[in-house]
Amino acid sequence: MASNDFLLEVRTEEIPASALAPARADLLRKATEALAEEGLAPVEGQALATPRRLILWLRGVPERQEDRASEVLGPPAAAAYDSAGKPTRAAEGFARAQKVDVGDLVLVDSPRGRTVAARRTVAGRPAGDVLGEVIPRVVASLSFPKTMRWGSGEYAFVRPVRGLLALFAGQLVPMSIDGVTSGNRTVGHRILANEEFTVNGHDDYFRRLRSSHVEPDGEVRRMAILQAARGLAGEVGGSIEPDLDLAAVLADLVEFPGIVRGAYSAEFLDLPEEITTTAMRVHQKYLPVRGPRGLLPY
Repeated sequence: MASNDFLLEVRTEEIPASALAPARADLLRKATEALAEEGLAPVEGQALATPRRLILWLRGVPERQEDRASEVLGPPAAAAYDSAGKPTRAAEGFARAQKVDVGDLVLVDSPRGRTVAARRTVAGRPAGDVLGEVIPRVVASLSFPKTMRWGSGEYAFVRPVRGLLALFAGQLVPMSIDGVTSGNRTVGHRILANEEFTVNGHDDYFRRLRSSHVEPDGEVRRMAILQAARGLAGEVGGSIEPDLDLAAVLADLVEFPGIVRGAYSAEFLDLPEEITTTAMRVHQKYLPVRGPRGLLPY
């Protein structure tokens, strides 16, 4: 059975940095589990996020569900057939409800004893149809420390949804999240490239996004921030400590990493180092610059 990729982007107003990492994990886990239950388990998947978008990429999703056999238990055999072996009204009603001919009913042994059952083949549905139903439910079920309501107030999410991109095998997957319908277009960085562009698939999406000053991978953003910070610190004879936790927070505050070096009055170096560095790291999200003899005023 042929397989294809599914690409989803839920574009929102700015999501708090602390919510992005849990949302990425939640989105990937719930989407893969839900599709597996529908017989559409992907080969692999990846969830990414920026402050303005949640992204899901699933590789190797089957084109359609496999046909499956269905067996539904009905009334007991004694109630389904009279003494002459003819179907009763109970059997006829059950067959009608299951949309099968009464003559196609079978007898099976069940925990209730000898029972009538209806067996039929349920045709598999195209993956696009299933994705259009499953994915909005998955997105609505994502967990966040805090949610908000907007518009009519009926939908609760971490931030208002402003755009929705959904493609399977390069084709639009119709779906809707709180009245926002899916399409094949998205936008770049709010300041540097705030223009819409059309997407025709997974590779094209990431290429166009990066050329529009949006780096979707938080790990790439984090490494870029640390590399730039080391370079700027080195220009004043200093270095930065590899504060991975703070770098991860900084990475999830931006869609495109950029670093500037600031300076402060050297008189603050007379304070205990713990006070200065705590203020910088915790309150201002700054990476302290350290020289051979201690902190530098940068």
